[in-house]
Amino acid sequence: SFNDGNGQTVTANQTVIVDDTTPPVVPTLANVTGQCSATPTAPTTTDNCAGTITGTTTTVFPITTQGTTVVTWSFNDGNGQTVTANQTVIIDDTTPPVVPTLANVTGQCSATPTAPTTTDNCAGTITGTTTTVFPITTQGTTVVTWSFNDGNGQTVTANQTVIVDDTTPPVVPTLANVTGQCSATPTAPTTTDNCAGMITGTTTTVFPITTQGTTVVTWSFNDGNGQTVTANQTVIVDDTTPPVVPTLANVTGQCSATPTAPTTTDNCAGTITGTTTTVFPITTQGTTVVTWSFNDGNGQTVTANQTVIVDDTTPPVVPTLANVTGQCSATPTAPTTTDNCAGTITGTTTTVFPITTQGTTVVTWSFNDGNGQTVTANQTVIILGLPTSSTLTVTSCGAYTSSNGNIYPNSGTYTETITNVSGCDSTITIQLTVQQEFVINMSALFCKEYTVPSGTATYYVSGIYNDTLTSVLGCDSILVIDLTILPVDNTVTQNGLTLTSNAVGAQYHWINCNTGAQIFNATNQSFTPIYNGSYAVVVLQNGCYDTSICYTYYTTELLDEKDFSTINIYPNPSNGLFTVQAEGIHDALIDIYDMNGRLILEDILLENKVLIDLSDKEKGVYFIRIEDHMFRLVVD
Repeated sequence: SFNDGNGQTVTANQTVIVDDTTPPVVPTLANVTGQCSATPTAPTTTDNCAGTITGTTTTVFPITTQGTTVVTWSFNDGNGQTVTANQTVIIDDTTPPVVPTLANVTGQCSATPTAPTTTDNCAGTITGTTTTVFPITTQGTTVVTWSFNDGNGQTVTANQTVIVDDTTPPVVPTLANVTGQCSATPTAPTTTDNCAGMITGTTTTVFPITTQGTTVVTWSFNDGNGQTVTANQTVIVDDTTPPVVPTLANVTGQCSATPTAPTTTDNCAGTITGTTTTVFPITTQGTTVVTWSFNDGNGQTVTANQTVIVDDTTPPVVPTLANVTGQCSATPTAPTTTDNCAGTITGTTTTVFPITTQGTTVVTWSFNDGNGQTVTANQTVIILGLPTSSTLTVTSCGAYTSSNGNIYPNSGTYTETITNVSGCDSTITIQLTVQQEFVINMSALFCKEYTVPSGTATYYVSGIYNDTLTSVLGCDSILVIDLTILPVDNTVTQNGLTLTSNAVGAQYHWINCNTGAQIFNATNQSFTPIYNGSYAVVVLQNGCYDTSICYTYYTTELLDEKDFSTINIYPNPSNGLFTVQAEGIHDALIDIYDMNGRLILEDILLENKVLIDLSDKEKGVYFIRIEDHMFRLVVD
């Protein structure tokens, strides 16, 4: 509006454009941290027009999520210019829950602890958890481990002691008496316990109880937690019922009777067999009353009588008796017969024995069975009456003793009386020849050992010896032998490779122990082997010979091998008589085989040269083996 002051006013319009095109400054926002939560302070920035601008966000505060959260802040200058800036919010709980101290929990039979709690900087109150199963019923101490987790990765544990200790014993029951006639088996009693509830008693008593009288049974009640009580129960077994009295039938027999032991019944013992003092079998003729007792073993006894009648009405068997004969006298053997009761009965007679009357005598024998039954039988006795005589020719070495015990030291004729088989005197004439023993002296000269003629002994040293032989008359001959054993010294002294016989002035033959062959020209007292082997000496001394032990040589000083390249067999072919020659070879053995491989000659000793005769053999080809070397020979 333009006023000139004079009342004149004009107006003119002018357009003013205000247009803010500069956005607010984008701020740089620092991180925000927290243990359990965080609420950042709203950040500000500056704007060319609005000045200070406070940021806004859609994020809800406080932030409680553990970890990193990005908060986007918006800054609007009110003129259509808006910028945003991000701010990092980090929630990280590094403080664990408080470890609580837990009080002990106790119980008699079981215990279930209340889950304990603790505090946490973020979670507040935390309730513990455990893998232990509740209630705990095991007597004793159990350690329960509780875990406290704040949900943010922090966990602590705390132990709590739970003690279950049952100190209350079971209730001691009052047990009623148990009775029975024959036996009793009480029902196992029960009682109550604060932990175990109903407990059934146990006992070492064996049931049923069958012993008459009073038995005290001790029952034990164990609650399983170390508390045991006992209670006694009286068991009375009293049998007051006697056995049934039986009615017993009569028993009869001819010669004897043995009743079968009768039985009866009893309420407790069942079947009872009777006993008696009567001795069986009953053999007394007539009537016997047997009293049987029946004892039930519990103090109750009854008796019952049984009549036993023994009546023998059968006489003995009448025997048929053979005749008896004798030369001079006869005494018959008392005959026997059989009886149904007495068994074997021996006859008796009034006849006097021995019977010596010539001719026939009738003997009457009586057989009494002892029960009033008697039979008789006759026996004929015949006496022949013929004495005998004889002559006995005897040759005796030394004194002779007769059958009557008489001793006769000299030859002669002697008469004795003996009883013959018929019972008659018998005259015996002894024609006696008494031979005497012989003693012979002899001298004997032997080598090494001597065996006596009887072959019963061998002696190795000189001395006087006896030998017993039988003479042509059948008597002993004593041979007194003056024996001389000629010694032969078969010992050898070894000096290096040389062997020397210790026998002086003897003859010597050195041998190969492996073959038993004599070594060629080895007849001196000393011998030195030229080959490895085993050697001994045969010594001939005082007309006797003996062989030394063998001496074995295995040394490189001797030749170990023979040279068979020098062997010559001639003539070949031959008529059967040929020579094997090998200079320098000693103690080699020759074996000869035919074409079929059969050994016809063996162990022929080769000492440089040996002549062999096959002229008695068939013509053909033969093989000569000298140790391990084989040669061919033709015999034509």
